[in-house]
Amino acid sequence: MSSGFRNMAGVDTDDLYDADVIGDGPVAAFMRRSDGSPLRYAAARYGQPGDVLGFREADGSDMGPKWCKKGTANYWSVVNMTAHGYDHSTTSGVAVLGNAQFRIVFHASGTLTQEVAGDGTSGLTWSVVNTSTFARGGNPASAYQARLSWSMTADHYTGTGAPSGYINQSNGASAFTSVTGDVGLDISNGSGYVYNSNFPILHGYVTLTVTVDLKDPTGNVTTKTFTCDMDMYGSPQPNS
Repeated sequence: MSSGFRNMAGVDTDDLYDADVIGDGPVAAFMRRSDGSPLRYAAARYGQPGDVLGFREADGSDMGPKWCKKGTANYWSVVNMTAHGYDHSTTSGVAVLGNAQFRIVFHASGTLTQEVAGDGTSGLTWSVVNTSTFARGGNPASAYQARLSWSMTADHYTGTGAPSGYINQSNGASAFTSVTGDVGLDISNGSGYVYNSNFPILHGYVTLTVTVDLKDPTGNVTTKTFTCDMDMYGSPQPNS
């Protein structure tokens, strides 16, 4: 199906601009399809501005750059996360570790997921907190490149008895990496001590800020950030 409107090269606008998936794209009320509906496409902010079309609004502005160039729209999203970890022991000399973990993964299916996990008395359990689609316009995931980085914006550890805090990371996309398979960042953060009945609870808390860069098939880079609050407890008493 075509819109019936073409640029000076004869290319239909449906082949020039991405569809308005979200529903907030600029409307050209003076350009209507055969069914009478006004022409609209994805807003330029979701990707690259489209080329000049040659159809102008009353104020003289061209519609083309207000819409998103075909194949560049990215509606993927990230969300802030919270991860909790807990461990306890009632045996003297046994190490007590509270571990919180999160990961963000770009999948070869064209989706990304964010997950959190915390270990406790029942072991490590993962939960998906966000799923989003990044591959659009018929492009395969392998046509995209992801880059992931992080920084610590807050940290706090309390407790006695030789407490320790640690952060471990596994980053498969510290530089731009093609999403030919699952590509992601996995971070665990923990705190612990050797149990003694005289030791109070050990508490560790950190906030990490993660920057996500995604390069589309045209080379356009979209950057988004999210935070993850990671809360860890090591306790001589069962969690209550």
